[in-house]
Amino acid sequence: MIMLTKRFKAFAIDFFLTAIIQAILTFSFIILPLIKNELNSPIFESFIRVFIIVFICYLYLLIRDILNISLGKIIFKIKIYDNRTNSEASNKQKILRNVTWITGPIEIIYYLKKATRLGDKIAKTYVK
Repeated sequence: MIMLTKRFKAFAIDFFLTAIIQAILTFSFIILPLIKNELNSPIFESFIRVFIIVFICYLYLLIRDILNISLGKIIFKIKIYDNRTNSEASNKQKILRNVTWITGPIEIIYYLKKATRLGDKIAKTYVK
């Protein structure tokens, strides 16, 4: 059973925000142009646009902690700390811990089994 910790709730908020961003971008740059028949090569242009939208969403997940724009962490007043020093994690650690989101399901399965993120293990960080 998943404990709905502050950390998990913060993640859910950030994930939901990312989904909203992706939905808005998809509707604006793929669905509307398809409806209006504004794409010259619908398959190719749609593929490129999907790639850009996914890149933008992943970029948000990657840098949100550096810019302190993680809405979930702001709401629940949690931060990322260095395991060794117990001080706030460096920007390098924050990026390193979020790079693992590219593995998606592996990161989620690891969290469900270990109650910590793979990214935190690699970056030597914790959230509190």
